[in-house]
Amino acid sequence: MQLITGKNKMSTETNQDYDLIDIKEVKATIDISTATIYRMMREGTFPRQRKLGRRSLWRSDEIQKFKDSLLTNQDANF
Repeated sequence: MQLITGKNKMSTETNQDYDLIDIKEVKATIDISTATIYRMMREGTFPRQRKLGRRSLWRSDEIQKFKDSLLTNQDANF
């Protein structure tokens, strides 16, 4: 994984691009509180953050997969 051009843009060896997003963007994407995010990380049910200096950042693709799994589980309950 290497840092490429663009703010917080990363590229993997498989050439799949994703953004690194901060806690505000994570919360806006999945609409849960900061405390719930960190509790779920401790429980192993939420993607772990990456540290970039003092900043905590999450991979946007992992957050999207998490969101999709919530929607899938929600659909299965109906």
